[in-house]
Amino acid sequence: MLMAFIDTNPMIPEFYKNSEYGPHVAGQQPERQLDWLDKLLANSDARWKIVVGHHPVYTAGPRTENYDTLAVRKALQPVLEKHKVDVYLSGHEHSMQHLKNSHEHFHQFISGAGSEVTPVRQNLTYNRFVAAEYGFMYFAVNARQLRCSIVDHEGKTTYSTVVSK
Repeated sequence: MLMAFIDTNPMIPEFYKNSEYGPHVAGQQPERQLDWLDKLLANSDARWKIVVGHHPVYTAGPRTENYDTLAVRKALQPVLEKHKVDVYLSGHEHSMQHLKNSHEHFHQFISGAGSEVTPVRQNLTYNRFVAAEYGFMYFAVNARQLRCSIVDHEGKTTYSTVVSK
């Protein structure tokens, strides 16, 4: 299994002009990170390829069409698809989500509901599961399956799914 952790902040052009975020991304070269990720994935023969970043590629939360989501999608989606990444994990949204576009290879899981909960849109075509609830996700991976379970703040499993190879 290959897990690659990336910094999505430099992929958002608006951050470079922002007084709060600008100093943290100044001088960063997102194309170099994307090139590194492209080569890492291309040279991997791992059965499972998982990429982890802060910002989602898609979301059913309040940032569905925000500049940050759109920028990360534009920068990252082609690399994820090119290398048939199995899972993209992110946060940023304060909800629990499993998303999968029918025309794309990767599943996206968003777990960001530990400190705050924000609304989700139920009617998006790529939703597999979305919930505005406190909780966390856990994953179990073997050679043939990746299992994700979502557990709410009371310890109840509210969703479970298996991605198979």
